[in-house]
Amino acid sequence: NKNKLNIMIMNEYLAKFDESIGGTSLKEHSIKTAMIANNILKYKECNSERVIKNAIIASIFHDCGKTSKSFQEYLTSTDSEIESPGHNSVGAELFSNIVKLKNKEDENVIRDIIEFHHTPFTKETYLCDLYPTTTDIANVIEYYRNIVNEVEVLLGIDLGITFATIDENFEEKLRNLGANIKVI
Repeated sequence: NKNKLNIMIMNEYLAKFDESIGGTSLKEHSIKTAMIANNILKYKECNSERVIKNAIIASIFHDCGKTSKSFQEYLTSTDSEIESPGHNSVGAELFSNIVKLKNKEDENVIRDIIEFHHTPFTKETYLCDLYPTTTDIANVIEYYRNIVNEVEVLLGIDLGITFATIDENFEEKLRNLGANIKVI
């Protein structure tokens, strides 16, 4: 594709891209955002381990919808006519399907933070070209498992995240994500 810049790194996703300065990896962006959230809560003298963990988890996963093929293609395209496929709703559904926390209420709050982190109380519904194969989703799970591990080591905490296991029904579940997204 002549409208696509060839800048993808093996096993890496981009969070941002600007032709003049290059790209920022999603891993780097997620870790920096988690560190900022942690620092803000420490500065504000937050003593709630639950609040701190939830803020860090939300920070790590807030842009996970950017792992979709359509969003990565959008970031690296030189075609100015291509519109952003969005990432909030896709990211919220993806988070709900790949991460399980011990506390379901915390999981739902984090899901909402991911969904509304750009446009509070509105919902984008871009359901194009999500994850067509279990190989793609396995790569995303492994990618975020590494980010979570790195943040846990950096901060010396256990975030208590369990990732989904991929079984024979997982691919079908992913195809049906759009049915779970409701416009409000």
